[in-house]
Amino acid sequence: SEQEHGRVGDALGEAGAAVGATFGPAAGPIVERAARRVAAIRHEREDIDALWSWLKPRLEMGDVILVKGSRGIHMERFIERMKRELA
Repeated sequence: SEQEHGRVGDALGEAGAAVGATFGPAAGPIVERAARRVAAIRHEREDIDALWSWLKPRLEMGDVILVKGSRGIHMERFIERMKRELA
């Protein structure tokens, strides 16, 4: 899991992502590897509201948002909030 999450961080950097936001106890390696190339990145282990509060002002019209998450940490909560607040 740690190695694969690290690979996601590498992919963020290689793709030229401007912003990255990660959530959950296993997502730390994403930030560790992406931080070298992604200017604005944050990881929240448990507080989805804090993550959204950090991310929302960094989003601009036309941004592409990729959500990779598991049902185990209920990422659908985050997706529903994004859809509701960005509509």
